Amino acid sequence: MVAITIPFDVRDLGIDGGLKTIPQLIGAQQAYNLSYLLFFVGWCCVGLAYFAGAGELLGLSLDWLLAIGVINLLTFTLVKLSRGKTSDYYFSGLLDGALILRGLILWAVIFLN
Repeated sequence: MVAITIPFDVRDLGIDGGLKTIPQLIGAQQAYNLSYLLFFVGWCCVGLAYFAGAGELLGLSLDWLLAIGVINLLTFTLVKLSRGKTSDYYFSGLLDGALILRGLILWAVIFLN
């Protein structure tokens, strides 16, 4: 979730005023790097938890792990492509839409499996 919100803060750098956002504190480039790092750490945590046996404990299948991977790759790509964009259609449509798509895909994998 945090990795997706960082591009919104970068886009709003000029209008945030006195707010202390991540991009204002560390800069836009470092904020994007932090976002990429969060995607990587999240993927590693999910993979480690699954392969360490937590997947079986929680009743999650390999399909679930693959779905998380596909969703993270799609969302990572959208965040990467957001650099330099300011369109509300891109941010509200695609980035916010990725959150909805994430929920739908996970629901489908869990309940239809």
